[in-house]
This record gives sequence, structure tokens and C-alpha cells, in this order.
Amino acid sequence: GEVKCDKRFVMGDTGRVDGEVKCIDSSIKGKIKGAISVYGLLLLLGTAMIKGKIIAKKMVVDEGAAYNGECLIGEENFK
Repeated sequence: GEVKCDKRFVMGDTGRVDGEVKCIDSSIKGKIKGAISVYGLLLLLGTAMIKGKIIAKKMVVDEGAAYNGECLIGEENFK
């Protein structure tokens, strides 16, 4: 499905989304299979796994986190 959040989207290590995620800021420990668009900071914590397109203004990837797919980081991606 699709997740839209007007604020901060927080996902625990057992969380899973199959679909698109759109939010202002995000802290991810779980798995996302699909596109994620973050208009602020995307934080991928140690157990995070993203399979799909990532678009974010800023991104921090902790040791152990992984992503596979196109990754567009920077403010110019939201114009």
C-alpha cells in the first residue's frame, strides 16, 4: 500500500511496507520494498533495508543498513 505522513515517519525493526512512502522526515529500522520520498532527512538505521527508488533532501546511513535501487539525494530533486 501507500504511506503518506505530514510529519515524521518512524518504522521499527519489525516494520515492513510494500509500496510507496512519502513523508517529511523518516527514521527507518525495518524493510521497505518500493519508492520512498523524504522531503527532509532520511535516517537508515542498522537493520534498515530499502529495495526501490530513494529520493531525499538529506540521508544518513548507519553501519548495517542497506539499500538497493536508484538513490537521488539533494534539494534539487524536489523542484
